[in-house]
Amino acid sequence: MSHIRLIISDIDGTILNDHHQIDPELAALIPDLKRETIPFVLASARSPKGMAPIARELGIEECPMACYNGALIQKGEQVLFEHPLNKNEARQFINWVNQHFPQVSINLYSGKDWMTDHLDQWSQEEARITGEKNLLFFPYWILCWIRQSPSTNCS
Repeated sequence: MSHIRLIISDIDGTILNDHHQIDPELAALIPDLKRETIPFVLASARSPKGMAPIARELGIEECPMACYNGALIQKGEQVLFEHPLNKNEARQFINWVNQHFPQVSINLYSGKDWMTDHLDQWSQEEARITGEKNLLFFPYWILCWIRQSPSTNCS
């Protein structure tokens, strides 16, 4: 294993089986990787909240995680890199989707917050799979974030 310097892996359908459980053979290899000082980095569309329990179960909390498809990279609570949404682009996108595809469930992530426009079967399934519980609903929260309206008390 000495020629391997880093392992980066997706989560869903890769290290988790169809029942969203960690492959026991992978879990058994983690001590070997640690002994060889080979970092095992999780990379996913998931949020940090949705990835942290998996990192804990694998015992790799000290390794960085690439969250939101790489838009946020953090190690523990330390943010190493982030590419946040542009508020004007987000507003335009939300308006366009609501106008052309009203049946689409919109889910946005900002830091550790998960926001959705309505609780539908897709957001419920995502919550079940990732274990996330604290959903914030637009329009109130997201409108405060996007508009930064001085007339709206968003605290």
